[in-house]
Amino acid sequence: MWSRHFLAVGLASAAAIAVASSTLMWLIFAGFAGSGHFKLESITIPATVGLIGYPSSWYFVVYRAGDWSGGRIIVLVMLTYLVSFLLVALGLGAYGAHHGVASQWGSPMLMAFSLAGLGALLLAFPYAAVATPMAFWHRHLVMSRFAGANESSRCEPARPLRQGRE
Repeated sequence: MWSRHFLAVGLASAAAIAVASSTLMWLIFAGFAGSGHFKLESITIPATVGLIGYPSSWYFVVYRAGDWSGGRIIVLVMLTYLVSFLLVALGLGAYGAHHGVASQWGSPMLMAFSLAGLGALLLAFPYAAVATPMAFWHRHLVMSRFAGANESSRCEPARPLRQGRE
């Protein structure tokens, strides 16, 4: 089951699940949005970083380990959130350094991690409420696609894609 085909399907479906999760979060926040200047759904824009974070986290947490248990899904969701937080903070830091915004903050990275941390606190519960069921659904979809695979290979670690020279 832990073949290159499984890897390709897993990564492609992970990207699709990330898009669906970001869209769902945006729709949830758009439903609560008012008619003022600030749109509540705009705070979900940094969640699009999960389009990079979820497939890459899936590769390391699930595929490389060769285990897609419930505990691994929770680790996958948490790692995706952490990777997304760090990418947003680094992006904000680069923006602040380039535009000289951080003069009142002291440093661009302090500003970036403060703003990204505030965003992470605001989005923690909605993210967990959306991403966790979507990750379980992702497992269900991919596992049902590979239901006929050899069950004895379920717990074997994944083979590397390239063999090193000996």
